[in-house]
Amino acid sequence: MDDGREVLINTNTPRTIAGSNRFVTASEVATLKFVRQSTSLPVPRVLAWNTDSANESGSEYIILEKTPGVALDEIWEGLSTLQRADSFCIGPLCNVRSEQSGVESPQDPGTSGPC
Repeated sequence: MDDGREVLINTNTPRTIAGSNRFVTASEVATLKFVRQSTSLPVPRVLAWNTDSANESGSEYIILEKTPGVALDEIWEGLSTLQRADSFCIGPLCNVRSEQSGVESPQDPGTSGPC
């Protein structure tokens, strides 16, 4: 972007198990927004999204602000099994679970828009 921020664009590929792409995209947006607002996890901010494939891109999409830090796939192989479990599985899941107690579910996000 002009201001130096980096963005990621997520276009949906067909997901027959997960259901309609329209609902998958809307669910991903709602989940990202919910987790971002309800926890301290570093979740990327949704900048724009659209669940209608009849747009200029020809696909449902989500545009996300890139979260600062190191990508997990860059360090995963160098971690021990204990480090993987403690740092990325057990610890974070426990933290998320404790943060989510008492948090209400989000409302219907609609079909497109900025967040």
